[in-house]
Formats: sequence, structure tokens, C-alpha cells
Amino acid sequence: MLTQLTPPQIQALTSSLARAKFAPYRRVFGGDTKQASQLFLLDCALAGAFQELLRIIELTMRESMHRELTKTYGGRWMFTKEILNKHGQAIIAKAGRRAGPKAQPGKIIAEIPMGGWVAMLQQGGFSSDEKQRFIDYSETLWDPALCKAFANGAPEQAEVAKIGQRLRHLRNRVAHHESLVFGITQTGMQIGELKVKQRPESAYRDICTIASFMNTDLAAWLSACKDVELILEHPLMVKAQRFSENIPKYCMI
Repeated sequence: MLTQLTPPQIQALTSSLARAKFAPYRRVFGGDTKQASQLFLLDCALAGAFQELLRIIELTMRESMHRELTKTYGGRWMFTKEILNKHGQAIIAKAGRRAGPKAQPGKIIAEIPMGGWVAMLQQGGFSSDEKQRFIDYSETLWDPALCKAFANGAPEQAEVAKIGQRLRHLRNRVAHHESLVFGITQTGMQIGELKVKQRPESAYRDICTIASFMNTDLAAWLSACKDVELILEHPLMVKAQRFSENIPKYCMI
């Protein structure tokens, strides 16, 4: 982890980044470029630590959900229009186009993004047919199949859905190289007039929690991976997080 930078390296880093991208790091330290550069690299390390965990969680969720849906509806469950709403069918269709013509179901499954799996945990929505029937996912997906994919501790569908949404925001934040130390924006969520952000340590707890719903041994292993916690304990990260708590327009959860 490159946290000790020489003056030329600091100059190389700051001149390579967009000014707006680097500005929040500078504000934490009153314009001190050296400390801001070190914080930026710590934030990069935090993203890397989260990426390792998210990769495991996303692959595990995909396999667990696909396995239980296959048991209930067969290996071509994704083409059973009666169980998916219009949005769900659009996700499958897009995954099919990415997989290519005549792709086997397994290849289509691999092309469904995390947001697609998280969408299957939500309440449902209207169908794509002319009658615009409401497809209740608790009846078509959760009760007959997906509750078994998250059976440990018998969590409610709503709880798994909320955690899944927060993890989707984290994944997108990491994938688009956005900062994490200042909180993970929860798109579309507000408390009063305040926009909602999730603390990084809370996001790590979500990873461990959803893992525990699927596999207790997996959860124990991920809970023992302390990279995220160790990075967050760095004095510069602690200062940045305290700074974030005092930004008036945000509510940290």
C-alpha cells in the first residue's frame, strides 16, 4: 500500500486526478496536499479490500439463488414469465443478449448483474403482458425458493432485500472508483431533507450478515478478514470519517 509518497509522487498523483475528485480529501486536512494524497491511497486500499469481499458475496448470492430457483422451477426458470415482473424479464433479456444467441442458461445466469439478483429480493411489480398483472415476489420467488437460499436465522424478505440494496450501492461505488471513506451514497434515500450515506464499517457488517444467512462457515471466514477494519482504524481515515459526520446535508447510517 503506497502511503509514503515523495514530493514528486504527490505532484504526479494530484496533477493526474480531476480537481473535483481530489478536493474532498484536501478539505479534510485544510488543504494539506500530502495528507490528502495519503488519504486518497488509503481509500483506494479500502476499495480493494471491499472488492475482494464483494466478489465472494456476489458469486455466493448468485449460486444460492440460482440453485433454489432451479429446484423449484427447473434449470430454465429465468424464462418462466409468470414469476418475473416486467423489470425482471428485461434484466433476463439483457443478460441473454450479452451471453449471445443460443446461450445455455448457465451463461445467462453469469451475465445477470448483482442489481438483477437484488431486484429479485424486492416486492415485485407489474408483468409485461397486456393485463399488467401485479407479480408479488413473495409469492413467486421468496416463499417457494429464495427463502431457502437465505435460510440461516430465518430472516424476513424485507431484511434481506434492504441489505442487498445497500450492498448494490457499495458495489457500484467501488466499480465506479468513487470514494468510500466519506460514506456510501444510498441513491433515492432521504431522512427528512438529508441524503443518506452508509458508513464503511456498516457496509462491512452487511457483508458479514448476508453471508451468515447463506453459510455460517463463510460468514465466520469473512468476519475474520480484518483488512477493512484495519484500514478504517488508520488515523487519517478516522479523521476523514469524523469530518464526514459533520457535513450538514448528509445523514450517516
